[in-house]
Amino acid sequence: MKEDLPARYIGKVLNNIKNKQPAQGAKPQKPAGKKKSKLRFTVPIIAGLAVACAVGSFILCFMIFKTSGLFSSKPDVEVVKFTDMSLADVKANAEYNDNFKLVVEENYNPNVAEGVIYDQSPKPPKIVKQGTKIKVKVSLGKQEVKVPELTGMTRGEAEKELTKLGLSVSIVPEQSDTVAEGNVIHFSPEKGTVLTSGDAVTLYVSRAARSDKVVVPDLTGLPSSSDATKALEPLRLRLGTVTTAESTLPGGTVLSQDPVASTEVAVGTKVNIVISTGVVTPTNKQITVTVVFDQYMTNGHWSASFPGGESSFDVTDTNRTWSFVTTGTSGPASINFSNGRVVEINFDNPAPVTITFEGAKPTPTPAPTPTPVPTPTPTAAPTPTPVPTAAPTPEPTPVTGP
Repeated sequence: MKEDLPARYIGKVLNNIKNKQPAQGAKPQKPAGKKKSKLRFTVPIIAGLAVACAVGSFILCFMIFKTSGLFSSKPDVEVVKFTDMSLADVKANAEYNDNFKLVVEENYNPNVAEGVIYDQSPKPPKIVKQGTKIKVKVSLGKQEVKVPELTGMTRGEAEKELTKLGLSVSIVPEQSDTVAEGNVIHFSPEKGTVLTSGDAVTLYVSRAARSDKVVVPDLTGLPSSSDATKALEPLRLRLGTVTTAESTLPGGTVLSQDPVASTEVAVGTKVNIVISTGVVTPTNKQITVTVVFDQYMTNGHWSASFPGGESSFDVTDTNRTWSFVTTGTSGPASINFSNGRVVEINFDNPAPVTITFEGAKPTPTPAPTPTPVPTPTPTAAPTPTPVPTAAPTPEPTPVTGP
């Protein structure tokens, strides 16, 4: 059996090869053709992607260079502070029109007058190229809105509705046997009234019925005592004593009340109010002025004119300080001295003022130059007498014989 194993294995391999061969007359498969077909679609796709990348890179580089201003030949200009300026004034300025392109966005803004710029981008200090776009926000002023129907809404619903319209809300609790607690019984001003953003609407909200106690409403800011009466009557409260006080608010405006708002009181309680006279009597203020003359000022007669009067003074060796008081109500004023000097003061800050006059200082006398002491001539030392030198004795000449 073992000897038959190789033969049987070889037979299986040959049978498998025969089964994989195509039937007689069938066209053999061409793998190479499939590869060519795939290449036929792949190459255009790759080429298209390459072109798209190249075009995108070109556009990106163009936009970077265009917006950066690196290659712009236009001059540099400093960004102007346009906020708090009128848009009409800005547009009428030729220099602004030459240097910038304004992009205007208009919005309602209750805190800024209509036509005034309240924001800009970019903001100064900044240097940009001439012709740069400056985005500015311009106020449309207060938005006009109509008071909607609020009766029957809960307090929260009514407050939300009014807040969306930019209106402020004032709450006055009011007893009611027919309206559920927490719901709006009525409101003021009435439905359809045209208001501007920031104006107030008073909501009269139902509270649990209590026959003996009510909450005092806020009367401050109401334009007249009659308006205060209208606010008190639905709560079965009465207007008490009306007194006046000086104020710059329009005449009749309620300045204060007693009892104060939100106080719980008995039905029928009188609420006293203080209303504005509409004017304020100026109050005189005094400024004490002290003038000091230094030791170098020469003696003489001085005078000064100022708000509230005049003053004079004689400068002497022993009297060199001059004081006077000037009176005014408010704002800046001047003190004019006889030597032509003018000193500014301000009654909004009535603090004491000290003024010093300094004379010309004398030129100091230079110290005398000392006379130079002559330098003595030194005595020359005596020259020593030379000692004589003895002449040498000549040696004898020897005598020779005949």
